[in-house]
Amino acid sequence: MSSNETRSSQGRPAVPPASRKYAGELVTHVRVYNSIITMFFFGGRGKLDRALVEKSGAAAGHQILDVGAGPGFLVRQLAERVGPQGRVVGLDPSEPMVRYAAKKSRRTPNCEFRVGYAQSIDAPDGAYDVVTTTFAMHHLPEEERIPTVAELYRVVRPGGRLLIADLHPQERTAYGRRRAAVMQAIDPRRYVEPLHELGSENVEFTFFKPWTGCVVAVKPA
Repeated sequence: MSSNETRSSQGRPAVPPASRKYAGELVTHVRVYNSIITMFFFGGRGKLDRALVEKSGAAAGHQILDVGAGPGFLVRQLAERVGPQGRVVGLDPSEPMVRYAAKKSRRTPNCEFRVGYAQSIDAPDGAYDVVTTTFAMHHLPEEERIPTVAELYRVVRPGGRLLIADLHPQERTAYGRRRAAVMQAIDPRRYVEPLHELGSENVEFTFFKPWTGCVVAVKPA
């Protein structure tokens, strides 16, 4: 097995060698990232993930893709929801992150992790019942975010759902001009209109405390 590969809980390669240079911020220090997440959400990331699983519409037997899966927090919650007849694939551009997630999930046989990119997903059209991405879009260059939404939507099956969650600027918070522009650029509400343009007539925005915005779009059947 090469240095760029790890193995899934069933012994298959879980991390194929990266095929291209990643255009975006790459998180490679996993334990530092986990510590930051714990502090950022005041230890409540698990509660948020459970709420996002509910909002995603994930159900028993579903095939799900989580893009920007990181340490696999949401993947494991989704895997529990879809049960043994379902499957969850976690995609992330960081090989250290994928190796860590695969190791932490070795007792969850209905999920796997792969190195891959939100901008170019190696899957046919309509491959998944549900596609999720949480706190990953802001790592992409701003000019790639709207095209990435189209790529995520592409792999959702007709009748399936796309969930995009990211940092959400609260209206009453005072921002400097530069910071306000940055926050607006990562606000998930900016994906509502592009999703309508892609054909979704059912797009819903939800705010979760303390600072998470979530957009869910249903792809017409």
